Amino acid sequence: MLARTIRLEYYAANEEEETAMSSNTIRASVGMSNNGTTNCYNQPADVATIVKLLNQVSATDGGASVDQLPSAPTGQQLYRAIRRFQQVQNDLGRTPRLSVDGHVDPGAPTLARLVRLAGGAPLPGTKTRILHSIATMSWIDQRLYDPEDLPEVDKYNKTPDYVVRQTLLANTGYRFVNFLEAYIEVDDQQKIVDHDFTPDSKMYYGPSFRGFMPTAFPVKTDSTVSDDGNSVTFSQTVGCKTHSPETIGQKQAVKTVDGILGITPGWGGPIGGQIEQQAAELGEKVAQNFRVFPPIWTTLELTISSDGGFTGELVAHSLFPSNSFYQQKYSVELLTYNTTNYELMQSFDGRPNIDEWRKKGWGAMHVYPSGPSGGNPWGVPDPRFIAGHDIPIRPSIPPP
Repeated sequence: MLARTIRLEYYAANEEEETAMSSNTIRASVGMSNNGTTNCYNQPADVATIVKLLNQVSATDGGASVDQLPSAPTGQQLYRAIRRFQQVQNDLGRTPRLSVDGHVDPGAPTLARLVRLAGGAPLPGTKTRILHSIATMSWIDQRLYDPEDLPEVDKYNKTPDYVVRQTLLANTGYRFVNFLEAYIEVDDQQKIVDHDFTPDSKMYYGPSFRGFMPTAFPVKTDSTVSDDGNSVTFSQTVGCKTHSPETIGQKQAVKTVDGILGITPGWGGPIGGQIEQQAAELGEKVAQNFRVFPPIWTTLELTISSDGGFTGELVAHSLFPSNSFYQQKYSVELLTYNTTNYELMQSFDGRPNIDEWRKKGWGAMHVYPSGPSGGNPWGVPDPRFIAGHDIPIRPSIPPP
């Protein structure tokens, strides 16, 4: 189990902002207007007030508590710091929303929000949203390429130590990605009041050999609140199965029959259509008897605690292919510029298991003591097992 610092997101639902206290008022606008091209009044006493407030607000809330503003900042420094605060507040769902304009006006919502957050107390009626994501990238090692047996591999023989979110959600460059993203919400007493998966939490995958889309199995998700009510554990299982061999077998068989009959594909009337259908079914069976592949899948588990901690784990996966387990890498201090990087935590080399996977990747799931799992979570049976006998037919892969 791997612990990391987590990102906290705050929001206040329909909460009215209080006016600024007299000790934190300003006489005129501070920052820059007109998209950062025109200095506001920036009276020294007012600038000092805004600098003090920004430096007291946490980086989590968009303040400058980590990267402190100087006592006499330039107009651009003020503009960027104010604009960042306004944008982060809106990103966290705070209401009313602030104008992201890079300046603070007397009596306006941005000033009221700064005063409230600089005081260190949570906003009345707020909830804290604790959000995190983990992922597995499953891939066929390029060193396994075999034009007769395994003609399609991925670009990796070792996945990167770091990837960005866009890479994980790209639907290309891998067999599939299991992306688990979830959150809990806690009140000001740190009691969990809500939890759920985000819309991005799902499987990402692209076409298989010769552009045929694999079959995606139903995503299995579950969430369980701990007995003490202080954490929620989320689990997610995703997987798919290529149908390229069967599809290729169908197409090749139909093409062969059409050639024998001397007809163009799709023509020949009802009788020709029946013959083509029978040929397609036979071609599928022939392909299945040699090169049909079992499902590939992973199961992830993420536990998020009300105190802000979390653990992530790859708990089970198919015997093949290789996979890499990633966790989102950032700390609260780095929130404003490092929220999309994911760090490689562990890798599994599926190459030695390819033959075992072909034999044991079917039917009900069972876990081996060594870690990887045989069978599959959906209980998909081996289509080659007919009347209690395997049919050892090994056709070559037809040309495109």
